Amino acid sequence: RELYRLSVFSDDLNRILKQEQIDNFILVGYSFGGQVAMDYAIRHPRSAQGLVLISANHANPLEYKHLKFLTPLFTGALNLLAYLLIWQKRKTYHYYRHGRAVGYWDSVRDGLRTMPLTVNFWLLANE
Repeated sequence: RELYRLSVFSDDLNRILKQEQIDNFILVGYSFGGQVAMDYAIRHPRSAQGLVLISANHANPLEYKHLKFLTPLFTGALNLLAYLLIWQKRKTYHYYRHGRAVGYWDSVRDGLRTMPLTVNFWLLANE
């Protein structure tokens, strides 16, 4: 579970950039990658020359509907679902084909099929 935090993804990105000696770049993030890009930019403000975000949330979606007070309830429910489904292992994984998605929900459905449900729930609950 600890492997699926924004800070881990940001640190991994930082290690890759250092290993490959990339120091002049514009960081682009789409969807969850946008959240990783924002976290990276906050942690390493002088690193990227620019930041491009596509379909990335910068705030808790419950805030949009003035339902932020429900966040602890949703966080608890998602964590509980993740623990209840921790036994779930996929026999095969769906590999996302970026050019095939025909709309937002098709893209979301494909994204959810690329990793175990527990990971999806933990990411939703904790970031």
